[in-house]
Amino acid sequence: MFPNFILVGAAKSGTSSLYHYLRQHPEVFMSREKEPHFFAPAKWCGHPVPDRAEYERLFDGAGGCRAVGEASTGYLYYEDSPDRIHALVPGCRIVAVLRNPVDRAFSGWCHEVREGLETVSFEQALDEEEQKGLRVIRGGDFSFNYIRQGFVAGNLARYIELFGRERVLILFYDDLERDPDAFMARLFRFLGVAPGFRGDWSYRYNPSGVPRFDWLHRLVDGEGRWRQPLVRLARWLLPEPVRIPLWHRVRDWNVRSGSSPALDPATRRRLQARFAGEIDAEEALTGRSLEPWRAGRPLDPEPWAGRPDDGPAQVASASSTGAGKGA
Repeated sequence: MFPNFILVGAAKSGTSSLYHYLRQHPEVFMSREKEPHFFAPAKWCGHPVPDRAEYERLFDGAGGCRAVGEASTGYLYYEDSPDRIHALVPGCRIVAVLRNPVDRAFSGWCHEVREGLETVSFEQALDEEEQKGLRVIRGGDFSFNYIRQGFVAGNLARYIELFGRERVLILFYDDLERDPDAFMARLFRFLGVAPGFRGDWSYRYNPSGVPRFDWLHRLVDGEGRWRQPLVRLARWLLPEPVRIPLWHRVRDWNVRSGSSPALDPATRRRLQARFAGEIDAEEALTGRSLEPWRAGRPLDPEPWAGRPDDGPAQVASASSTGAGKGA
């Protein structure tokens, strides 16, 4: 079985929260693993799902769910991903969430600092990226290229070209933060599932910030000697629907609220100039006024919830959108 929708990003735009929110809907099945990155180049993704059979197994248990999906943020950045997805699942629906690229870049840096993987200041990281063209850290993980990750309009246009505008939904992080009920209703409507479902959207997964306790951070997210035995014990004791949310709660609790540093105003101005053309391109592509982003503010509210053009009311079954065995 293959997915009939894919959340392609952007990173640090609420995708971790959306993955878990979508799992709450009784008509939606999300892959057991977030970020499988099957359709992205292995050299940039660390540990992607390596082959088609293993990828299909991620959707075992989907049963009769109307919407079957996965979420891999790299698909919005790697130029080959749209074509790879279209070659295998041409009937798939594509969901993208956009965030002010300035704020997204800084949030990405804060995230890597929290993980203990980023060792230089945000300004130095930007300098290195602009001087080298590509920061190659930890074997080539693309997530350390905070500027390059902000340029997504080209790939979005390619998704629209391949899948058709009616199968590509572009949402905005600011709307998720402001009105998650309306945001989720529009997403559910696009996926062809009951839009009136109300889950618990109050919890924010994967926040940026500084760990309260380094030892606990190493235990839940690091490579310490006790981590693997603890993981095996947790898998034996706790079913996945309990284990995964609990892991997120412990990890996210260990991040001190409000502990992220503030973005320097001069650095914001630097990035606003760097991303000016990208914001213009995203504005033209989406038809949404992004003028507030140019001023460093969240987008103005848009009364789109419940509009008749939110998306088709039906979605094909997972079995009919995936490629056949002989493909």
